[in-house]
Amino acid sequence: MRKTIGSVFFTAFLFASLLVVAPVAAMPPAGGEGMHEHAPLLQAAKIDDLLVTLEFPKDSPLLADQDLSEVLVKKGVVKKGAGKKKPSATATVTAQVRVIDDKFASLPMAVIDAFPLTVGEFRKTLAAELDEKGEIAVTVAKQDPAILFERLVNSLVIVREAREIGLDQVPEVAQMVDVFRRQKLRQELARQHLAVVKVDPLEIERVYDEMARESRLKAMLFKEEAEAQDFSSQLQEADSFDELAARFVEAGKGEKKVGAEGEFVRHQEMQSELAKAIILLAPGQVTQVLPQNKQFAVIQLIETRLPEKPQLRREAEQRAKNFAGNKALVSLTQKLLLKYVVVDQKLFDSLDFSADFEALRQDKRVLAEIKGEEPFTVSDLTEGLKAKYYHGVQNAIDQGKIKQDRFKILNDELLKRSWMLEAKEQGIDQTEEFKRQVEEYEDSVIFGAFVQKVVIPSIQVSMDDLRNYYKKNIKDYVSPEMIGLRGMVFRDQAKAQEALASLRRGTEFNWLQSTSEGLVPVDTPNRLDLEGQLFAASTLSKDISSALVGAALGESRLYADGKEFFYVLLVDKLVPPGVQPFEAVQSTILRTVFNQKVDTGMLDWGKKLRKVYKVEVYVKGFNKKEL
Repeated sequence: MRKTIGSVFFTAFLFASLLVVAPVAAMPPAGGEGMHEHAPLLQAAKIDDLLVTLEFPKDSPLLADQDLSEVLVKKGVVKKGAGKKKPSATATVTAQVRVIDDKFASLPMAVIDAFPLTVGEFRKTLAAELDEKGEIAVTVAKQDPAILFERLVNSLVIVREAREIGLDQVPEVAQMVDVFRRQKLRQELARQHLAVVKVDPLEIERVYDEMARESRLKAMLFKEEAEAQDFSSQLQEADSFDELAARFVEAGKGEKKVGAEGEFVRHQEMQSELAKAIILLAPGQVTQVLPQNKQFAVIQLIETRLPEKPQLRREAEQRAKNFAGNKALVSLTQKLLLKYVVVDQKLFDSLDFSADFEALRQDKRVLAEIKGEEPFTVSDLTEGLKAKYYHGVQNAIDQGKIKQDRFKILNDELLKRSWMLEAKEQGIDQTEEFKRQVEEYEDSVIFGAFVQKVVIPSIQVSMDDLRNYYKKNIKDYVSPEMIGLRGMVFRDQAKAQEALASLRRGTEFNWLQSTSEGLVPVDTPNRLDLEGQLFAASTLSKDISSALVGAALGESRLYADGKEFFYVLLVDKLVPPGVQPFEAVQSTILRTVFNQKVDTGMLDWGKKLRKVYKVEVYVKGFNKKEL
């Protein structure tokens, strides 16, 4: 058993109580991807005010380096024994500490088989993270901390038992841990390398300009390209864009478009070809003829500006940082390949997988020498291709995919090995933090193996179990009213109202969406994506719900978010509420009941094993029953 206990234990124990597990007949074989799963992320709760009361023997060596003077509740209290022949008395001290207080992180809450479970480690099991306000939030909400603590202790004795019966020696467990170790080495090497990467301020400004620059425009739109080209040619001799545009409009040859007074459009929201053309212009200059939404446009730049927007600047800084990081990692990879790898390019180029694929699976010729590791052979490459095309290699050969994929498989393997070798050379695998993470992962995998191999085989779920659960929890199977929406989003209220009026006059939504100008792109920050989605009516915001009050199927409404966007919403679907029949939810209930039985089985095992392995618990209670 390890000397420290980490947050992975809690994830592992939630395997039994929160993970959606399939029935025994449908469970994946032990050692497969199903062996180690992660619990779902739940709504965060605050633990900054969580207190735990601990009681220790007064002279316990566990308190040797602890200063409890500020948190003592009772000191030197005599606790009498209940023995008939020789009554005994033990002096105890009682302290109440905040779980998030780092001063008491090393204070034991329990000792399991001679290894302490500390306050700090219990805090980790709650998956604590600092939120934006600097407060600690946990990923498990509405649960009794006392129950969570008891489950954690149970998980520790279960891992102890799992090791005792040799589950840590199972080949699939060892394989999963080895894969994790290698991945973690590469990740840590990348993290350390990225930590010293400097971002060029000029690159940040370039990215910010690309994201935030906006312009005021005039445009002439033409149905025929020839008319647009004629306008563009005449514009070279015309007195002004407006004068020539007026003549063309009067002649019925085009349509002039001008944004609202003072309206600026961000280049990022323009079609890419338009944005590229506009960025090259000075105010007053015009573009060449550009195709625009099945029309042709000639556009004049009136004014351009680069406003300061803090949120966009933060995004630009992050993008520039990501770009610099990716560039640095590519450079590092090239150096490591030169340092550790020598490829036999002539042999690689000569391989013909279409001739005799099976023979190449046995070919031990060395494709790449790898310093400090086993060489990469033709056989290794061939097996990699076979694994990729496990449904049939011949089709891949016939379609010419093998030629392309062999480069990727060789490259990926050499990258992984060279990165791992460099991480080891830098001693990353010898750091205490790395060892701790690997040990935590190993324990979680061992825990999962115990669940799969010991607990789950004994679980039985009958049809009566399912029907009884359905009856007792019928309120959970009432489906809510659902509403399906489609939407177009504008910055300009007038354009949104014009689109709404067109829909109400009978214009087909898809056609209007494809031809409307001024639509805000889906990936624009702060823009809601409501297009084509089905929502529970009760989950819509108060403002959207108000905008949709009384809307029938096929009706359209306008919703303004009060900040910068106007949404034209079409009610595309309406699904009334109702009780779901047992048959419709049977599979969901099966998973729930099965999980409950697994949870009960884990609790039972915890109770049994506490009698086998020495467990001392010092927790007397918490100050609240629910996180």
